[in-house]
Amino acid sequence: MSAKKIISDIRPKVIINAAAYTKVDDAEINQKEALHINYKAVETISQECNKINSLLIHYSSDYVFSGEKEGAYTEKDKTKSVNFYGKSKLEGERAIQKTLKNHIIIRTSWVMSSSNNNFLKTIYNLAKTN
Repeated sequence: MSAKKIISDIRPKVIINAAAYTKVDDAEINQKEALHINYKAVETISQECNKINSLLIHYSSDYVFSGEKEGAYTEKDKTKSVNFYGKSKLEGERAIQKTLKNHIIIRTSWVMSSSNNNFLKTIYNLAKTN
């Protein structure tokens, strides 16, 4: 069943989109897939939310920034993606902002993963050893 049909049938008041193509390095090779998931799918969800006046909460990434700033970024800072992953996430954000007034975009960093290092595993390991 497509996202369009599910949203149309259920008509939720709020949609939380945590889905993403998150393999940062692989996004350089698999650009079409990264763009499809991080931009086109987000654009579709935004359009459907707009039709039924739903709030969209969308998880994006700090990769929309260059990483060159000293200190923390804010939502008012200029975006400047330095890789394709960041560009695809930024395009998703722009699709939301263009299509939908009722939205929240959360830019996260390194939260969790089923493999390799991530924030939760690091904190867990630190708690065990310290």
